[in-house]
Amino acid sequence: MEPLLLKDEPMVFEGFMKICMNIVDADGILVNTWQELEPTTLKALLSGEAIRGKIYPVGLLVRGINSNRTEKDHDLVLSWLDRQPAESVIFVSFGSGGTMSEALMEVKPLMARSAMAYVLELSQQRFIWVVRPPHKEKTSANHGSYFKLEYGENNTDSLLEKFLSRTHELGLMVPMWAPQLEILEHSSVGAFMSHCGWNSMFEAITNGVPMIAWQLYAEQKMNAAALTEEMGVAVRVKRGGNKAEVVKREEIQRLTRRVMVEEQGVYMRERVKKLQRGAKMTLSEAGSSFDSIYQLANYCKTSSSTFIFSNTINMVLTVGNPSVALLCSPGIGHLIPMLELGKCLMSNDGFDVTIFIVTTDSSTTHSQIVHQTSSNPKTAAALNVIVLPPVDVSSKLKPLNSSQFGARIRLTMEEALPLLRSAFLSMKLRPIALIVDLFGTDAFAMARDLEMLTYVFFTSSAWVLALAVHVPVMEKELLDRHVKLHEPLPIPGCKPLRFEDTMEPLLLKD
Repeated sequence: MEPLLLKDEPMVFEGFMKICMNIVDADGILVNTWQELEPTTLKALLSGEAIRGKIYPVGLLVRGINSNRTEKDHDLVLSWLDRQPAESVIFVSFGSGGTMSEALMEVKPLMARSAMAYVLELSQQRFIWVVRPPHKEKTSANHGSYFKLEYGENNTDSLLEKFLSRTHELGLMVPMWAPQLEILEHSSVGAFMSHCGWNSMFEAITNGVPMIAWQLYAEQKMNAAALTEEMGVAVRVKRGGNKAEVVKREEIQRLTRRVMVEEQGVYMRERVKKLQRGAKMTLSEAGSSFDSIYQLANYCKTSSSTFIFSNTINMVLTVGNPSVALLCSPGIGHLIPMLELGKCLMSNDGFDVTIFIVTTDSSTTHSQIVHQTSSNPKTAAALNVIVLPPVDVSSKLKPLNSSQFGARIRLTMEEALPLLRSAFLSMKLRPIALIVDLFGTDAFAMARDLEMLTYVFFTSSAWVLALAVHVPVMEKELLDRHVKLHEPLPIPGCKPLRFEDTMEPLLLKD
């Protein structure tokens, strides 16, 4: 987690610490994992005293297959997969925001050592590659950057024209977006090269697909470490060692062969299919996560009442379904599990659910919401999704690099609080609980004023959660030795956090 390394950036470090303290003080914490996936870490969290409220492992909450996809959509990607042998295709995608520099995409001979396109061609493995327009920067800070706020010119086709002509029978290059879950579900897919976002990890696990972990930002290094060292379902990309920190083609070739051809790939496939079976069980009525969501729902129903807003009094009512509010920050990575949680609370536990979306780009968020909810029209119609008016904080911040992007999101959420309060005051029935994601914890003070229970939905792993709840009470010397001397950071009940899994290369200052 790079905020730990930015103690000289008060907005980033102090903001992160405030979020951690808010998490600890919540009435409860939901975490998007399940008992069988992270048993040791969850046991440590459940038995510890660092958290005031209860922990509810509610994963895995991932999007379902979109049953309303058109035949044209199928013809574009899935029909190509239908013609490929079983487990023969590598799917390459770096998430909704993952962009690469031209140095990683170009196929010019001088760039060959660092070119993704060259590696895919040389491997002679079938592939589907989701490509977004590259950005121009060639510094280490921008290779695989998630945090480019604007895409570069749409010159992908011209940049890779020769590559496309040579590989049109070997692979498929899809611009901007592809139906990821449908692709991973297909029997022809044998590996997934991913940025290690928690949602993408879940989608791979639920479909029994081993991974090539190419982490990009934030907690993804911790995710990559968990995939490779704890779960044994992935191999991990290492940096090339040069100043620009571009991954060498030999590294990608080696890992591709390891997963697709060698014995380790067979072992990883067996391991991930075992996790796949456990994942299918966890949200069934006999599963651990189903039970956690039931316990959460039961506590909310028995611990609070539903109120009517009035200009003069609050009248206690017991009629109708209990209501809960969910608050989601900008970003598809938080939106997906938040929507799925809302569906579970509504369909399984009888809640009326309102999901508030904070955004800086209403059109983008609207399209994401439509895409995520359209697979189940009945559920989509019942969920009350409210997109708050866009918030612009650009005038209040200097230009931020990727390590500081969390500060931008947090400030956006702070600026949206008056909009959220107005929305609450306009509701006929007051929600009995507010559930927020990591960046929404500043809304807790308002929720308590309105007599709501407060919950954090931690959309990442229990290991990252353990780090977050212990950092505020950690001895300063331990953190300093981790940052300055690169010593592993002890986390009670968990594996120590290595320095290389905490930082991003762009944080190394010359």
